[in-house]
Amino acid sequence: MDLKFNYQVPIIQKGLVDNDFIIEGTAINATTTSTNYKFLEEELKPSAKTLNGVPLLKNHDNEVEAIMGKVLKGKYNEEDKRIEFIAKVDDK
Repeated sequence: MDLKFNYQVPIIQKGLVDNDFIIEGTAINATTTSTNYKFLEEELKPSAKTLNGVPLLKNHDNEVEAIMGKVLKGKYNEEDKRIEFIAKVDDK
């Protein structure tokens, strides 16, 4: 049996900054998935910076067609226990 999940996180349009279209959003939060995989706060916190400079994907497909821009900064939000990102969108 194949299960498909359609999960979306809020993305905030920041607008144009120096002619670049900038967005903010949540990459992942501390949680336990339906398959009982745990994303722990102590693991997420140090990994936030690994998002810096990686491709911004429209989905989790590792394909050139999925690249929409570049993540400028990943940061850990202590209060909400999640990794947030700021990214530049290059794709029209």
